[in-house]
Amino acid sequence: MTFVDIGAFHGIYSVIAATRLGDGSRVVAFEPSQRERRRLQLHLRCNGIKSVVVEPYTAAARGEKPH
Repeated sequence: MTFVDIGAFHGIYSVIAATRLGDGSRVVAFEPSQRERRRLQLHLRCNGIKSVVVEPYTAAARGEKPH
């Protein structure tokens, strides 16, 4: 299973998903803000989570301008 956290902010849902989904699962967190991404990475480190992939991108519908 793959869990995608779009607009991950501080990573609350990424941390929960990483600790509950178990082996063989994948968690990808998208957070475009550098400041919030640093906080997300801090939360992952503090919780001993190394399996979450953090991407510095945003998501928007095709043709839409990201916020």
